[in-house]
Amino acid sequence: MAMDQARSTITKIFNGEPRSYTRFNLTQNMEGDNSQVEMKLSTDADEEVGGNGVGEHMNHHPRPSYTSKASQRSPRSICFMGMAVLLLFIIGYLVGYLAHRKADKESPSCAEAIRTDDGEAMVPIETVPSLDWSDITNLLKSKLTTSSIETSLSEFSSQSHQAGSPGDEVLANKLMRRFKDYGMNPWTDEHFIRVQDPPTSGFNKVTFKDQEFTESGFLSYSATGTAQGAVLYAYYGQLDDLRRLQDLSIDLSGRVLLVRAGKISSSEKVANAARMNASAVLIYPDPADFSVQSTTDLFDHVHLGCGDPYTPAFPSFNHTQFPPATSSGLPSIPAQTIKASTAAAIMSTMGGRDPPRGWGDGGLRDVSYKLGSDSDLISVDVNNVLTEKKIHNVFGVIKGYVDADRYVVIGAQRDAWGPGYARSTIGTTLLAELARTISEMIRNNGFRPRRSIVFASWSAGEYGAVGATEWLEGYMSSLNMKAFSYISLDGVVTGTSFKASASPLMYDLIQSTLKEVSSPIDYSKTLFSQVAGSNWESAVMEPMKMSDPAYPFQAFSGIPSVSFRFTSDKQYPFFGTLLDNRKNLETKASYSLPSLTMTAGVFAGQMALRLVHDHLLRLNVDTYTNIIRRNVALLNREVLSLQSSGRVPKTLKMEWLMSALGSYSRASKKINSNIQDSDLEDVEQCRIINNRIMGVERNLLSPYVSPRESPFRHILLGSGSHTLDAVFEHLALIKEGLAGADIDLLRNQFALTTWTIQSCANALAGNVLHPLQNMEDNSSQVELVLSGDLTEEGEVTHHFHQSSSSKPSQRSPRNICCMLTASVIVFAFGFLIGYLAHPKTDSTSAFYAESSDDDGDDGPVRTDVSLDWRNLTAFLKATLTTSSIEDSLSQFSNDSHEAGSLGDEKLGEEVLERFKNYDMKPWTDEHFVNIQEGPARGQNRVTFGGAVFEEPGYLAYSATGLVKGPVLYAYYGLADDFRQLADLQITPSGRIVLVRAGKISFAEKVANAASVNASAVLIYPDPADYSFDEGAALFGHVHLGCGDPYTPGFPSFSYTQLPPATSSGLPAIPAQTIRASTAAAIMRKMKGLDPPPGWGNGSLPDVTYKLGGDNDTASVEVNNVLTVKKIRNVFGVIKGFQDPDHYVVIGAQRDAWGPGYARSTVGTSLLVELARTFSNMISKNGFKPRRSIVFASWSGGEYGAVGATEWLESCFIRGHRTLPTGRCPPDAAHRTLPTGRCPQDAAHRTRPTGRCPQEALGWIVLGYLSSLSMKAFSYISLDGVVTGSSFKASASPLMHDLIQSTLKEVSSPTDASRSLYSEVAGSSWETAVMEPMRMSDSAYPFQASSGVPSVSFRFTSGKEYPFFGTLLDTKENLQRQTSMNLLVLTKTAGEIAGQMALRLVHDHLLRLNVETYSSILQAKVAQINKEVVSLQSSARLPKTPEMQWLLSAMGSYGRAASTLTASRQNSNLEDSTQCRIINNRIMGVERDFLSPYVSPRESPFRHILLGSGSHTLEALRAHLAAIKEGSARADPDMLRNRFALATWTIQTCANALAGNLWDVDNDI
Repeated sequence: MAMDQARSTITKIFNGEPRSYTRFNLTQNMEGDNSQVEMKLSTDADEEVGGNGVGEHMNHHPRPSYTSKASQRSPRSICFMGMAVLLLFIIGYLVGYLAHRKADKESPSCAEAIRTDDGEAMVPIETVPSLDWSDITNLLKSKLTTSSIETSLSEFSSQSHQAGSPGDEVLANKLMRRFKDYGMNPWTDEHFIRVQDPPTSGFNKVTFKDQEFTESGFLSYSATGTAQGAVLYAYYGQLDDLRRLQDLSIDLSGRVLLVRAGKISSSEKVANAARMNASAVLIYPDPADFSVQSTTDLFDHVHLGCGDPYTPAFPSFNHTQFPPATSSGLPSIPAQTIKASTAAAIMSTMGGRDPPRGWGDGGLRDVSYKLGSDSDLISVDVNNVLTEKKIHNVFGVIKGYVDADRYVVIGAQRDAWGPGYARSTIGTTLLAELARTISEMIRNNGFRPRRSIVFASWSAGEYGAVGATEWLEGYMSSLNMKAFSYISLDGVVTGTSFKASASPLMYDLIQSTLKEVSSPIDYSKTLFSQVAGSNWESAVMEPMKMSDPAYPFQAFSGIPSVSFRFTSDKQYPFFGTLLDNRKNLETKASYSLPSLTMTAGVFAGQMALRLVHDHLLRLNVDTYTNIIRRNVALLNREVLSLQSSGRVPKTLKMEWLMSALGSYSRASKKINSNIQDSDLEDVEQCRIINNRIMGVERNLLSPYVSPRESPFRHILLGSGSHTLDAVFEHLALIKEGLAGADIDLLRNQFALTTWTIQSCANALAGNVLHPLQNMEDNSSQVELVLSGDLTEEGEVTHHFHQSSSSKPSQRSPRNICCMLTASVIVFAFGFLIGYLAHPKTDSTSAFYAESSDDDGDDGPVRTDVSLDWRNLTAFLKATLTTSSIEDSLSQFSNDSHEAGSLGDEKLGEEVLERFKNYDMKPWTDEHFVNIQEGPARGQNRVTFGGAVFEEPGYLAYSATGLVKGPVLYAYYGLADDFRQLADLQITPSGRIVLVRAGKISFAEKVANAASVNASAVLIYPDPADYSFDEGAALFGHVHLGCGDPYTPGFPSFSYTQLPPATSSGLPAIPAQTIRASTAAAIMRKMKGLDPPPGWGNGSLPDVTYKLGGDNDTASVEVNNVLTVKKIRNVFGVIKGFQDPDHYVVIGAQRDAWGPGYARSTVGTSLLVELARTFSNMISKNGFKPRRSIVFASWSGGEYGAVGATEWLESCFIRGHRTLPTGRCPPDAAHRTLPTGRCPQDAAHRTRPTGRCPQEALGWIVLGYLSSLSMKAFSYISLDGVVTGSSFKASASPLMHDLIQSTLKEVSSPTDASRSLYSEVAGSSWETAVMEPMRMSDSAYPFQASSGVPSVSFRFTSGKEYPFFGTLLDTKENLQRQTSMNLLVLTKTAGEIAGQMALRLVHDHLLRLNVETYSSILQAKVAQINKEVVSLQSSARLPKTPEMQWLLSAMGSYGRAASTLTASRQNSNLEDSTQCRIINNRIMGVERDFLSPYVSPRESPFRHILLGSGSHTLEALRAHLAAIKEGSARADPDMLRNRFALATWTIQTCANALAGNLWDVDNDI
């Protein structure tokens, strides 16, 4: 037994298992009792991951360390030395023993067995790649030959293969056959897209001075019709060109612009012209730029965007055409291409002034270039026809052998206007040849790619990457979590000079590939030596334009992308013509076409192979640090310049953006450190690091804008008001005097970019919940604190604090060398003895038995788990005792602990100390939130009948002011109550509505009243509902939402108060609670009609309930004060032993209006008791949870889950507790201020002078709106869990089975011999137990806003607990409500929460049932279908195919759910990677039900089934109901769009749940 324990200890030390379960970092440096801490920055390492600094066979690097100063030689020191020698020998012995034991484990072969994600047979893979990198590149070059390329070029060349044409289909079928021949299982996806084709006549017309020109070329997506005006020569139509004309006092409004092709895309030319109010655009190929015949027609499109512009953000399948939604990139003016001969005929007779210098350098014959005069009238007649075309994208895949669900996509456009030799034939050829080459390498040469390669042939590329974009839209929510790169093969050969456009992440990969690929001109040189000068990036890299086929992957989907080309100094002249043939391409390629094509193939192939071969992705996250720093420095310079000139107020601070820069910089250095220390043989660790790298591009997509309105959401490479470019443009306009300084717009633009960068930094940093820990041992301690300070250049400075106990020793290098040599000899001797001492074991003796959980749902479970399920539940019940709960209840009861108060702070410190006692290394995060409190002086007033009532209660976030009007009794203020009043012809407009508390939240009552134009709301507790004294005051809030309503979508840190942005849930009318005695006094005097039946069942004394008359006038005066309060959330964590980056969160509200015994004391007590229980189970009983458990104590809960919501919007990863109260840290934001003074902003204005937030030192600020739901798989709320004895719950449907199984295992609190399930369940346990989750539920923001499966439960009574929101929520009152069974009920509640959490962190596969949503979808869709059929039968709805869309999406989800359930049953639970993949798919369900088509700032609760807003299924049903009732007309366009929003959210969820692309059910 002792030997086993010793072995276990040494195994933990040397195999990297953390010493303590509380460590929550990804990797640790634990080296016995002398572990040191350092920060390792990225370095250039060896071959495998040069950009990331990781070597092929490098697991760990030695770390420099400080050792304790040695004392003088003494018997004591000699004794210690002897013990050290003995310890080294023992360690060496045990390591040798264990190494031999590990080698003897059962191994059927030298390969590992990995089951692919789609359930195929086990595929053996070698533990070490069979081929090294030089073997792989040599194979690629030997197989990709010019002769094979020539054969494919002949096969795929075609004179006519326009998108959707028979020629296009022929090429698609050829590719399908090729992919099949290579052993792939190819597939297609089909789209019905809308494109513009030429008129049926075959030409458009241009008329100039009685000359009519017919033009066969055309510009797809042009506005149609006839435009007239004076022609104006505008050079290339660039924005600078047009501004130059304006500088000449030339009015562009109403002019027809004549511009040369080139420089920028046709769509940009037309957009620029429309911006200047031109009436039309003519584009011609000038001979100076295009060496084509004068009669050559040009073809192009003018959609300033990508994809089908008539289905923006939606995939264009046959049943999903969604008019009238159109892309904002469609032009509003006609545009037409004209031949050079037509341009010459027009310009030869144009008058006007000479053009600016350089504009007359064209090559039109016999033309003297003029700008044109007002008399040069021209008419443009465009009659293009909008048609629908069916197109097919073709796919093949080579599956990876380790991470099959991660892939690089190699794509090429297949269609062209004409022959398209350079445009599509070369790319399609290389696509097929690379597929053949890599397939042969796998089949014949033993190559085993770690990740998959998807080969994609796109159609409709000529119309603006339509085929590719429609495919991306179909997988909007999931593709960028699986595809780590896109390589475009379009237009790769048009000359001999090499250029590329790419994500900055790929720059290092491009550079290293250039150094390995031979030049096509001189094989003795590399391509790098040919193209690179002193700065290779300047020589090679170009910005990626919107017209680039890789752009939608990069800027729309957030997938690192690259396009490259061999080109010439001038634009290839034959793109967009019928002359793009081999002959013309050969002349431009200097007759080296085969060698150039082969080099392009080798270049693309080596990039792809490097990405699928290396353990860690060759994507360098550091490059974005430099780009962000450069942009921030430029912005800072501009802002300071404008502030010095007084054009921008000095209240605009750059600290926000600088902090985000610092966060990203630290995160990139942190991951480089993780990479340096990574174990490349640890598949799971490599996968986690790669996921963090993959997330960078995705998380630079702004989560604050809708992809329907701003599809290119990338803040650095995209377009729109959310980008850094938009901020620069705004500042430039202010500088030029063309716009005023809109400080609110600027602050919000800064906020959008700041928090997008911050979210990206969070995801890159790894586990956002983990504070930087002090890693300490018995002899040395080094504290690493990242302060977040920024230098003037935006660089991050790091402060290292070294304690006195870790001074460098004074030993000489020689002594140190001798000591190390002796240590190595002793260790090696022990190792040898231990290795030889190990007995020979039979390889088949390893014992892996299988057992089942109690209910057998999850199939086989490994027995190497320390405890089985029965032991776990027994330990939980034995450790969670009523006596310990009672002690905690005593500790955490407090008569006053309102959010941000001293009482709240005291409780927070007590929770923190308890977590410390459990060895959790807890941390806090701090927020400065906007909160409305009661009046600063006196109380709010209500006046009625001459009596004035001073009301001690109040409603936070009410509108303020004085309102007068007649009083109207409206029962509970439900929407149905107001409808009943409307049926009685009573209008609430201008009335003060008096309603009873209960049924729905205060916020909903006020929102309902405001929707019918009431002027104010009074809410009182009727004695029929609330059994307490008539003089008791009510407190609450009326924000119809969660979190700080003054920073919607943003975390409320002290430097990120962003007025005037406010939540749409803030009420527009005053609201006030009144006491029951006040309500009785008012209602005794009220007249009017009798209320509807049932409304008069109240119990106000001496009151006859009346609705109120017109003369029953009252006034309501609300003078609440908006203040800023500092609140803190407190966290502790138990780290998982297998998937520490996945966690369940258990949370409880800590604050309350008064004593809050039921509201917060019980929940807080259970939180710390569960933390204690789990800690004991690990430290004393050997429990090892697979996943982590986070314990969270929230503040601000009474104001609408403020603390929890702000945490969801943001996160700190180190607490404030180490800083002295009231002291300012010496950070960038404060260092220029006098000592002790704070900047006067909104966050500080209410604090005493001299007190500052400790917001910089020791903190890394991390927003993670876009990443939390990928790590947190469940939230369990402990708020209000005991207010009675009847069990109820509200939860995500995914958790219903977990709740049911838990109820079956937990004993009833009233009868221990029975399960709770038998007590609460009737014929339908869900009907008896489950209730809908309301917006007022503390778990709601987790569920509906963040997409984290959540549950709240409670022991309650038949009525609402009467003391919530009062000062009467005491232990005594709660005891009476629970029939004196408070302790037993609390213990049972703890067992329920504890067992759910244990099940979620213990099982191999998450106990979340994805099929429950199938049933819910079926029920809701059936209800909607019934309404639609009814309305169509009565002719109130047209018979359109919308329901088929929804039914199809529902079917797709059902099939995907069934498939995943089958995968669970057939899964290999020994395969941790496979289990993680399945769990990731399960976790994605809730997240993918968040509509990707609405902005979280405008619609925070984006869940289409459980959220709120126009995007939900409930909104669709309500619209149909309104049509049925005649209160709304049938708006087919709105209905189609609502159907579309719901349909494609469900469809994308189904696609993600189905798994890999090749597993998706595409039969839509």
